[in-house]
Amino acid sequence: MNVRAVFYVRENYKSTEVDQISSLLSNSKLTNEKRIINQGEEQELKLNVLLSLAVSKRIRIKQTQKSKRLYPQLVIFLDNKPITFYPQSRGGKTITIKEFLEGFQKNEIKCIHELPELKLKGKEVKKS
Repeated sequence: MNVRAVFYVRENYKSTEVDQISSLLSNSKLTNEKRIINQGEEQELKLNVLLSLAVSKRIRIKQTQKSKRLYPQLVIFLDNKPITFYPQSRGGKTITIKEFLEGFQKNEIKCIHELPELKLKGKEVKKS
């Protein structure tokens, strides 16, 4: 079982949050990568990955209200298939990327919906 995370940030997006998340990712046990995406790649990510997960898992995609541009997204893949993304919210409850990564460092997965059991380098990760 191969678990990896891809951190998507749109071009020219400036925020201290991105630096904090990048640091947490580099110190995590997750295989990960950071991708800077242009507007076309952003639309492709939204249509091909986020939208299907949002509908099937009933979670909201965090995007700007007027332009519908994405905020930074962390997509979790299991054996190259996307299984969830962060930040995620439903019914007033939100789990940020930072909350997910901090929990993951403690072998906990914070998630609003059901996830398959994940094992990472021989350790089972528990859903909280």
